[in-house]
Amino acid sequence: MELIQRTYWFPKLKDKVKIYISNCLKCISYSPVSGKQEEYLNIVPKGDLPFSTLHIDHYGPLDKTRYNHKHILLVVDGFTKFVRIYVCSSTNTNQVIRHLRNYFHTYSKPIQIVSDRGSCFTSKEFKDFIEANGIRHSLIATGTPRANGQAEIVNKMLTNICSKLAANTSKWDEVLDQVEFANNTLNRSTGQTPSMLLFGINQRGRIQDNLREYIEAQNETDRNLESIRQKSAENIVKNQEYNKPSHIYKIGDYVMVVNTDVTPGVSKKLIPKYRGPYMVTAVLDNDRYVVKDIPGFEVTQIPFEGIMAPSRMRPWFRTAETVVNKLIDSTKPYFKFPFAD
Repeated sequence: MELIQRTYWFPKLKDKVKIYISNCLKCISYSPVSGKQEEYLNIVPKGDLPFSTLHIDHYGPLDKTRYNHKHILLVVDGFTKFVRIYVCSSTNTNQVIRHLRNYFHTYSKPIQIVSDRGSCFTSKEFKDFIEANGIRHSLIATGTPRANGQAEIVNKMLTNICSKLAANTSKWDEVLDQVEFANNTLNRSTGQTPSMLLFGINQRGRIQDNLREYIEAQNETDRNLESIRQKSAENIVKNQEYNKPSHIYKIGDYVMVVNTDVTPGVSKKLIPKYRGPYMVTAVLDNDRYVVKDIPGFEVTQIPFEGIMAPSRMRPWFRTAETVVNKLIDSTKPYFKFPFAD
């Protein structure tokens, strides 16, 4: 824009530059997408009560401990953000069920559980366990871990805290109580700590802070859990309003998809980040699309068909009709075309 404006000026310059760049085929193929993820994550209602929705996930494998622990099962309450951590020797279904039974006995059975499509969560045994307890199971799309973002956030925290606190890499299971407590800080979404929303008090940690406890005892605080939870529920809804779809595709659109077909041993630096073009042939629920070869313009010898999330796609180029219409719309206030309707 700056280069053009050194010499020229015309109406809607910015719009025309955007259209030109968005149709640069080299840019589409080689430039990675930056900024906000091109995806609409369907909102999971959190309500205003604990244990309505649980997010579960496995973390690991880690170095084997003296008790043969190699994995962690995370259980995160969707509303309060309260975290429980269970050590596991494997990720099999039996261990998951055993730990969830413990959780249900200690706290409460949820209405819904959100997980990825790991084999332990898709097995017949787990399905029978879920149905026997009257729980709805929501499985996220493959390759979309942020759809289970509550658990993914804790995953990141686990890496940081365990690596800092563990005496060595085989003693990570000895610091998990500190990891759980570390999550009990003020949450941006709710405006409260998890323990305040769950129990009505802030948990005491390993470090004894007599001065803080004395001051809190002297100051009168709001113990009305109903009003605290209601306000937090409103805060969550406000934060979820920022989750807007950035691009919606329709049947017939040409798109590029993430290039995962890379020859082993070949540097990925200079190869195209996307491959295609392909065509959207169906729009599915939960922001998913069926993508196939364009008839007569197959990219590879083997026919391609896949279900894609918007985060793994980008527009190829607009049809000529769309480009012309956009240009005409952008110049209507300044020019009239007697030959056009």
